[in-house]
Amino acid sequence: ANVKSSEWQLLLRFVQNFLEHFTIDANNTRVAVISYSTTASVDIDGIGSGDYNKCSFAARLQNRMAKKIPSGYSATHEA
Repeated sequence: ANVKSSEWQLLLRFVQNFLEHFTIDANNTRVAVISYSTTASVDIDGIGSGDYNKCSFAARLQNRMAKKIPSGYSATHEA
């Protein structure tokens, strides 16, 4: 099932609130964002690079994911 736009915004807010409890950088917590739809896509890869901190990750999340329009079918079985 598709995620509604309002649900997508709630999901992004949850991720931001959840990550407030972690130190995000190359030496502590690394974070990646993967969308599962008709195909899986790595939207933000902070595991391989680790070249960001909490502020820059939050900016990436807002800039990249807030504009993304969820579509396609669920592919969570590929997770």
